[in-house]
Amino acid sequence: MCYFTASAPEVTPTSHPQIADAGWVGRADNDPWDIEGMLSFLPAPLIVSPIRYTTYFTAMPFVQTGEVSVERYSGHTLRNSFRIALLGGTGSGKSSFIEALAGSSQKLGISGGTLESVTQEVQAYKVINLEFDWNDGENWPLYLVDTPGLLDSKMSDAEVITKIRNWMETNSAYLASAFFFWRITDTRIPGSGQRLMNLIKSLGIRSEPRDWAIVTTMWDTIVREEAKTRAEDNFERIRDDIWKSVIEKGGKICKFQNSQPSAIDLIITTDLVGHGNHRADTMGNNPLTQRLIVAELLDRIENERKHRHTLQDNRIDFIRSNWSRDLDAIYLQELRDADQQLIRHIKLLVSFRDLPSQFASVHTNSMVYRHLLETATGSQKVVHAIEKALDKLGSTSSTRKHRGALKKALRDAKGDCMQAYKDLQNFGPPPPGFDAFIPDVTLTISERMLNLSANTGHFIRRIIKH
Repeated sequence: MCYFTASAPEVTPTSHPQIADAGWVGRADNDPWDIEGMLSFLPAPLIVSPIRYTTYFTAMPFVQTGEVSVERYSGHTLRNSFRIALLGGTGSGKSSFIEALAGSSQKLGISGGTLESVTQEVQAYKVINLEFDWNDGENWPLYLVDTPGLLDSKMSDAEVITKIRNWMETNSAYLASAFFFWRITDTRIPGSGQRLMNLIKSLGIRSEPRDWAIVTTMWDTIVREEAKTRAEDNFERIRDDIWKSVIEKGGKICKFQNSQPSAIDLIITTDLVGHGNHRADTMGNNPLTQRLIVAELLDRIENERKHRHTLQDNRIDFIRSNWSRDLDAIYLQELRDADQQLIRHIKLLVSFRDLPSQFASVHTNSMVYRHLLETATGSQKVVHAIEKALDKLGSTSSTRKHRGALKKALRDAKGDCMQAYKDLQNFGPPPPGFDAFIPDVTLTISERMLNLSANTGHFIRRIIKH
């Protein structure tokens, strides 16, 4: 079920300022949507602008032509098709919407029912027997484009936006409209709606609110009366406050009941106004997107650094107190995961050749070096902690097995240390503000021989190459 406000203003070729100012007059047969005719009257600056050209069409209905189902689509989407992007936070119900639309007879296995993102890549799904009707005998197929969740704990919004853009470029496909999913059961509505809306705009889904529908989910999970009241209060706040400006300009807000009839009804009754053939700006050409992405990446880098420091300190305390090989393996895996996340964020930040002026004090070169330095100093602390644990353990028959395992851990830790030293050396002289690094861990001759064949890198060199 979708809710509307006053109808949005009608957009015609002559009412659009770029087209009207260019003196468009239409074709001889009075076909108002002759794109080639329109372009012939456009001055060159408009043709080479970030919008190559735009096709405007009034609201057309979706029609059901048979039993609705959904199929995963791996090829290029057809040019003459209608594509709806499914956007929203992790766990907001995007994939559940596709599964519900597919019907109970299909098991796509793409929704997780948790706040961990199941969708890791952009994936198109073709909707069977639900088509966009041009009212002239031609119907266009409908595709739903599922996307990774925004505001995800592991994947940054920069990565999500990049994945969507890459999909659009690979498929030469614009996104005509967007469904933005929102969990109605959330007791605290996040205050990042405007930032997410700006990210959506940066994808080439232009700033026409008529092309958007806010889809509230999880209504089917509400049973208790107080929960229903809270959900209705949230719905009113979303409609009358958070997304008020969007809805007043023609946006829709809907209640999705997690069933096939509800999904079909939502698509048919949204009365979307598609306008497409956009050429999305690159991330580097959109100042608004740049600011949003860089700010988010800096936050994620700092938070991941703190998380990594905490893991490192906890591991060292564990080594000093009651070390065991199995538990240490868990700490190591968590640290490697944190390293991988941190490096991904830094690498994305480095990909910005010129940061927005608001971030003039941020030096990506120094950020890379700081991470390399913290990895090296952290590795040294682990080596010294294991050495002290060995000294404390002593050498008796009862501790022989434990001591052997600790010695193996020490060799591995020293190997990590040597790799960290090598990465710092490959980086070159430290940037301004950093003192020269002096290693304090050395290897014996036998350890050096073992280290020659060790492969203990943490993917740092991928950053240095850039």
